[in-house]
Amino acid sequence: MSLDTEPVYFFQLKKEIELPEAVVFGGFSISMYGICLVIVALLGILLTVLEVRKKGHEPEDYLTVLCLVLLFGCIGGRVFYVLFHYSFFEDRFLWSLDLRTGGLSFYGAMFGAWISVKEYCRRKKADFSTVVDALCSAAAWAAIPVWFGCVLQKEPFGRYYSGLLSMAVRTDFLFQHNARLPMKGFEQNTIVSEGVSYTCMHPVALYGFVLSIIVAVILQLLKRYVKQEGDLFLLYLFLTAVENLVLSLFLLDGGDFFGIRLPMITILSVLLIILIPLHLVFQGKQKPDFFKSK
Repeated sequence: MSLDTEPVYFFQLKKEIELPEAVVFGGFSISMYGICLVIVALLGILLTVLEVRKKGHEPEDYLTVLCLVLLFGCIGGRVFYVLFHYSFFEDRFLWSLDLRTGGLSFYGAMFGAWISVKEYCRRKKADFSTVVDALCSAAAWAAIPVWFGCVLQKEPFGRYYSGLLSMAVRTDFLFQHNARLPMKGFEQNTIVSEGVSYTCMHPVALYGFVLSIIVAVILQLLKRYVKQEGDLFLLYLFLTAVENLVLSLFLLDGGDFFGIRLPMITILSVLLIILIPLHLVFQGKQKPDFFKSK
């Protein structure tokens, strides 16, 4: 067994770090991103069981829900990612089926999970708000290993940047994972060291890793103050929308939908940040006991 590594450089800090991309067993390899997804699944199950037990529910009732979230979350996340990076995947169909290469859209995963759980609750006549409230804390903590997997995968790529925290990857590695790179600022942030070309950029995955920890901690601290069923889930959506909006400011490529360039992560994040407070205000007017203590 050995590790397949790819170096990244923090030139301003004069640091080189070998990041493991895969565990190799003979001629077979398992990507670190795939391993992180397995950790996400196990962590999500564990935290959900602990949460529903606190609420006095039977954990077995949530096992089917968790399976739906994991399955349709991955499917939705991958489908949205491929659609909004169509120019890269149009000639690489098999890559679009390989989750080990990285690439999941948060909003795609959320949409896939939401639809599946909504339909399940309708069939079982379960309260959707209660179910998603029980899941969102686990989802917040499980996002941390997802972003750690992105750190090891070195994606998503940040905007060209040569400042203090800039991370440099091999230029050929960057082109290998991007069909259409914007050229503005590319040459100014590309350097050659020992005959190898490196491109400097914002370490977006590292930013996401740190922000996901902050979101999980804030949600944990505020959950005791949430009185209305379903509002914890809305708070989770709001916090992650803020996180995604911040990250979108540093992304190198906003994606493209069949050749049409759309910063979809920015658009959806702004919509959620606006609509969720409006919904809570309207809900508060309709239900005067929203802020009443238990």
